[in-house]
Amino acid sequence: MNPNVTWAAEVLREQRMPAAEIGAVLETDDPERIRRLLELHGERLQERLVEQLRALARVERLLTAAPDNVPASASAA
Repeated sequence: MNPNVTWAAEVLREQRMPAAEIGAVLETDDPERIRRLLELHGERLQERLVEQLRALARVERLLTAAPDNVPASASAA
């Protein structure tokens, strides 16, 4: 297998792209299909990042809140 294709497949797996989509990207010769699939994956990555940043902001609020404002369920953790 071409080293570039091997590297691309590894990167996409690390980014948790669905296996079926990785296969579709690597098997097609249609540049437009490749672009569409990678664009879809990029949108999912952006959504995941937004979710992670929101969770991080919640953690920061929880950890920097005054002790009287920390919910009981959070202080038990």
